[in-house]
Amino acid sequence: MQYESKHFLGLPVVSLDLGQQLGVVKSLIIDPETVSLMGLVISNKGWLSENRFLPFSKVKSVGRHAVTTESSKSLEKIVQSSDHRQLEGVQVLSCQGNFLGTVEEFTIDAETGEIVTLELSGKLINSLLKGKASLPRTALQTMGKDVIVAVAGAEEKLTDRESAIQETVKSVREKTSKVLDSTVENSKKFTQGWRAPWKNNKVDLKSEKRMEDLKEKTENPLEENKEEKRDS
Repeated sequence: MQYESKHFLGLPVVSLDLGQQLGVVKSLIIDPETVSLMGLVISNKGWLSENRFLPFSKVKSVGRHAVTTESSKSLEKIVQSSDHRQLEGVQVLSCQGNFLGTVEEFTIDAETGEIVTLELSGKLINSLLKGKASLPRTALQTMGKDVIVAVAGAEEKLTDRESAIQETVKSVREKTSKVLDSTVENSKKFTQGWRAPWKNNKVDLKSEKRMEDLKEKTENPLEENKEEKRDS
């Protein structure tokens, strides 16, 4: 399962041994060497409680409504390190020195903790694409202290997420419209086909009546002559 980084923020962290809420996710810490989630900064309950660190290795599961960990003792003190990164707001440059955009959020594989894509915004993104653009993990070269460096030709690997979603929605609408049109057309044909025999039956009944009258006259010509004499 993959989640946007913003999905983690505010999620409660629950220990499975005591069924206790240990706090809520405040921010994410990234390991620049492995380009993956190192752990979560947890805000404890209470005004005077200090933030704690939950290593990703001790995360049992990440769900839609909570993060779980096996033990209530999984939380650690936060150790400041120059190796820790927070990606939001970091600029991304290509190795040719071209500005690609600024990281707004990123997609995480909840099982492995790996960063899958970076979601960028900026003037270049707005000029080339509509809205945010995704830069895949394979396009990243270095996650430095000040900027993230992308490989040569990274511009060509940018994809427009919103356009892709719109195209998918458009495709679904077109297919649905075709199905509806086909259903309406078939309904019309069925209705016409159902009414036609009814009309034909009326014609057939009239024809049969005339045939019967003609047959009676042919079989009983004397009766017909008698009726004519009476009329005269």
